[in-house]
Amino acid sequence: MGLEHAIPPAPRRPGFTLVELLVVIAIIA
Repeated sequence: MGLEHAIPPAPRRPGFTLVELLVVIAIIA
């Protein structure tokens, strides 16, 4: 009873997605 709270349905910070994308790209590259 904590996974739902740990993983929000939508990002509230306009940048978290960008950071994640950059990290994924860096890992792939």
